[in-house]
Amino acid sequence: VDGKGGSAATDWQFDGWAGQAENWQQDAILTHSLLGEIEVRRFRAPLKLEGTAYCTDGAGTLIASSTAALGDNRNPGVSKLDAFDILSRWLGVTRVIWIDEFIGGDSGNCEIRRLCTFVAPGHVIVNQANDDPLRSSLDALADRLANTEDARGERLRVERIPMAEKGVHAATY
Repeated sequence: VDGKGGSAATDWQFDGWAGQAENWQQDAILTHSLLGEIEVRRFRAPLKLEGTAYCTDGAGTLIASSTAALGDNRNPGVSKLDAFDILSRWLGVTRVIWIDEFIGGDSGNCEIRRLCTFVAPGHVIVNQANDDPLRSSLDALADRLANTEDARGERLRVERIPMAEKGVHAATY
C-alpha cells in the first residue's frame, strides 16, 4: 500500500542472483515500465534481494535466506539485525526465521520456495526428497521449523510433500 490506500510495489533492486543471470538489467527496465503502465507506485527498498529469497505467512512471520539477504556480493555490511529492520518495515513482519545453510547446491542464493513455503499462517510445507544429501538437509530443515515459533508465539505446523520437480520448479512452488 502506498500510504494513501493505493497499490504499491517493492523494488528489491534485483541483481540477477548476484550477477549470475545474463541481461538481468533488462528486468529493472521492464518492471519500471510495467508499473508505470498500470500506475502502481514503486518503492525502492534498501536491499538487493529477489522475491524467491523469502516467503511470508501474511500474519507477521517470514522465512528468509541469509545467503541471499546478507551476502557481501549483494548487501555488504548488512547484518541480520539490519536486514530484520528493513524486512519488518518493508513487509510488516515481526518474526524472521533465517535459513543459513545451502541446500541442494543452490548456487549460494537459496531460493526459499524450492525448500519450503507457507500455506497458511503458522503452517509450512517442506519438500521431501528421496536422494541424499538433499534428503538429510530437508529433513533437518523440517525438524528445525517444527521447533520454531511464528510471530504469534505458536509452534509452526510442518507438513512434508514429495519433491516432484517440474522443469526448474519444485512442488512447493
